[in-house]
Amino acid sequence: MTAPRPANLTAVLLALLLSTLVGCAITTNDALGTVPVASVPAASVPVASVPVVPVPAASVPAASVPADSPPVEPAPIISGVLDELSPDDDLAFNPPPPENVRAGQVTAAGAELVWDAPSPVAVPHSYSDRVVAYRIYRSSDDESELRPLEMTTELSFVDRSVASGRTYYYAVASIRELNVEGTRSYPTVTISLE
Repeated sequence: MTAPRPANLTAVLLALLLSTLVGCAITTNDALGTVPVASVPAASVPVASVPVVPVPAASVPAASVPADSPPVEPAPIISGVLDELSPDDDLAFNPPPPENVRAGQVTAAGAELVWDAPSPVAVPHSYSDRVVAYRIYRSSDDESELRPLEMTTELSFVDRSVASGRTYYYAVASIRELNVEGTRSYPTVTISLE
């Protein structure tokens, strides 16, 4: 159910302005069809009411857009800004990934990943320098998206949930204090089990 539309928009705007200026709360009272200004401080401000008249939806004019106009998509603000960050600006907000992520020993029982800790960040940044854990991401030959697999505090991880005849893709991200996760390592590490 939609709220009724006021017939006299000016009166409603004046009531809103008045309530803002004197610290009042405006509430809708559908049973009486009014918008009373309530909770008025004792500063001798008179209580006002503005009548609310329902307007049928059919009488509300539609926006005038030509019928052959293509739909307009709002521009993504965040991605547009992030695409323009310099590497130093990116490091100011996003902790770097672990370095030199690579496959270690691979057997039928498990696939090992090994990496080096991220380099210290030389630019001013908004996160802790202390790495508290690493999150391992994985996808397989039948999945298109990397998903969180496990967390560790070590510089290596053995995935024991692998199966023969499958290919797996891995990435690793550092986790800083206050659970701030950094960028994932790239490119992904590919491990195929025979």
